[in-house]
Amino acid sequence: DEGKLMRLKLGLLHEEDLANAHADHQDRVQIVQDILRKMRSFSPPGAVEATARFLDHLWDAVRPRIEQWWAGSSLRPEDVEIRFVFAVPVVWDFATVARMKKAVVKSKIGRFGQRPLDIQYVAEPEAAALATFPSIAQDHSLEIGQTVVICDCGGGTVDVISYEITNLSLVVVKESVAGEGRLLGDIFMRTGLQALVQRKIDAVTSSGTIDEDALDQEVERVWVMLQSATRQALHQPGRSLTLHVDYLNDGRRCRRHQVELHGYAPILPNTDP
Repeated sequence: DEGKLMRLKLGLLHEEDLANAHADHQDRVQIVQDILRKMRSFSPPGAVEATARFLDHLWDAVRPRIEQWWAGSSLRPEDVEIRFVFAVPVVWDFATVARMKKAVVKSKIGRFGQRPLDIQYVAEPEAAALATFPSIAQDHSLEIGQTVVICDCGGGTVDVISYEITNLSLVVVKESVAGEGRLLGDIFMRTGLQALVQRKIDAVTSSGTIDEDALDQEVERVWVMLQSATRQALHQPGRSLTLHVDYLNDGRRCRRHQVELHGYAPILPNTDP
């Protein structure tokens, strides 16, 4: 569906935000530029409007559950202080965060309730830290004053921040070193996987084109495996991962090809020893 808008978060960036992208990641930059072009063709134009509409649909799905909870309590909506917390990537500058805030205000979330909304924005790694610390503090004997490095690897961005633990009973952290972020993430890894699978298809047919929707579904299936036992298994000699990929032959017929991926090794930029 050419009209489908995806990866809305990256669409909030501006073209100039890509100027400092790492030279090794021009293919990733191209992905974001394609997203931005689709956003500009959105009617009414702009990623802010598209993001606001996405939040509308999200809120339409969540609100009935909140109202159901209210129906079983003695509280009224006007008596409740409602707080929305949005996590934003470290790589975003103030202008991009401002566009996110504008989208929130334009959405149904921004028009909910009788009281002024309490809307807060935190860095995505900070949200991850606060969510995970309670469960790992005891297992790893964390103590006040220790520093923990949080790497938040998401769909479109990767952020790394170090936090010092200042309180454990009510988890409180403070940033130790300024965080860094990059336009990385699993959407770019999938692009690399798609290119790899296409090369394997090309080896068996001269006219085969991957059915990208079918590949996305197959990648969703194996992505969970890659994050669990399969990832360890791929490090073992002789182990492989099988993808069943549909492809179009001469643009008319759809065939299925079994693709074997052997081993696993990260691709790193050239560095001095």
